[in-house]
Order: sequence, then C-alpha cells, then structure tokens
Amino acid sequence: MVDIGRHGAESERRTASGQRAAIYPAVIADVTNAVRYPNASLPTTALVKPEIRNDRAVYPPEEIRRRLYVDLPAPVASERARTRAWTRLKSGR
Repeated sequence: MVDIGRHGAESERRTASGQRAAIYPAVIADVTNAVRYPNASLPTTALVKPEIRNDRAVYPPEEIRRRLYVDLPAPVASERARTRAWTRLKSGR
C-alpha cells in the first residue's frame, strides 16, 4: 500500500469522487517508490528515493534514452487486414 497521506495540503486535494488527486509530484513519487516503476512526471524525479532514481534499469541514462522510440499503433486498415487474415488462418478457410 502506498502512503500518500504525509505530504500536507499539496496532496490533500481531491477528485470529484473524493479520491486524492494523483497529479501532485509527491503522490506520484510515492507510487514510483512503492512499485519501482518509473513515471513520466519530471517534477517527481527529485522526490523519488535515490536508490530507485539512480537505478539505470528503472531510469535509463540519457545516452540510452536517445535510442528509444515509441511504437505507434498500426493504421486501422492494416489492423483490420491482419485480424481478417488471422481469423481465416484460425478457422481453416
């Protein structure tokens, strides 16, 4: 369980459903500390535990990040064709 109650008024804002708003850096940093999974919020980096923040497997260094890319989804027409081909293969038609 993530302890998000110790950050004072900044993290005490609530959503319409009454839950704590997770957009605050202290809240997101606590989640990262609990699950050891990085987040994309730059203001949280300083609040993440040093052993997690400095772990190259969790937060890769700049020279590695420059080589990373986003795998975009295929166009709808391509996905449709792939689904139909797979369905034909699985059904034996």
